[in-house]
Amino acid sequence: MSTPSRIILASTLSIATLAGTASADLILNGSEAFSWQTFPTTITGGSNASASRPFWDNRSMDGSGSRNIGSYLSGTYTGGISSSALPSPNIRPSWWGGPVAEGPSSGTSAMDTSLSFSASGTVRSQLRLEVAGYANRNELGWYRLGSPIGQELLNPIFRGPDSAGASASFDITGDFGLYLKNATGQIFFTESFRNRTGSETDKQIQHFAIFGSSLLPGSQNYFIGVEDLARANTGIENIGDYNDMVFAISAIPAPASALLFGVGVAALGMRHRREKTA
Repeated sequence: MSTPSRIILASTLSIATLAGTASADLILNGSEAFSWQTFPTTITGGSNASASRPFWDNRSMDGSGSRNIGSYLSGTYTGGISSSALPSPNIRPSWWGGPVAEGPSSGTSAMDTSLSFSASGTVRSQLRLEVAGYANRNELGWYRLGSPIGQELLNPIFRGPDSAGASASFDITGDFGLYLKNATGQIFFTESFRNRTGSETDKQIQHFAIFGSSLLPGSQNYFIGVEDLARANTGIENIGDYNDMVFAISAIPAPASALLFGVGVAALGMRHRREKTA
């Protein structure tokens, strides 16, 4: 088993009068053999016979045009999009995976199948896009690491009735993973060995595509796209288009007022002790 690589995307709030900073960190725990890869110059949205490409850059079954996760993030999405979808962020974010370019016969080589996160405090998420027949029944959520396989406590973040624009937050201290449960009851985890689809194939691929980029002032975020179909059902998508649910996730920075209050209390305490010893 490869050694986890902890990638910190921290949101920090600096206060000029203080030596330190207040921060809320969201840490991606990826495998050592993987790293952030450069966003491709061209999104091919190709068929299974197309030239080499990242694992998420596949043709979509949702209609003509370029409709996969990369197309949405980079503002090159064509072919129609839900009126409820949030606008494309028009960015070219790095994506997490292996350095080997993908192709029709090497579709899993750049997938890190063991991904998790660490956080301490409040994590927020915003649903941005759903292009899926299961959209009104899919459930996205989080679970704690270390749970026995099949006994994970599933904590929903977004449920089927939620649509693009919905926001949610949860408090967590420690390591956690993400899951998506589709309308047929199949569950896909960021730790692929936990996947429950009735097929061993889906334990060897990653249903979550993770992109890293700064999206909001003073904050670092991830964009994540999920494929909600089992490997046997993706058809011409090869491994998937990862646009079935697209959301942003980040840590909420510690407020400056709370830090200043703490510093003020400490200062008063020091003054009190000095007065008692005077």
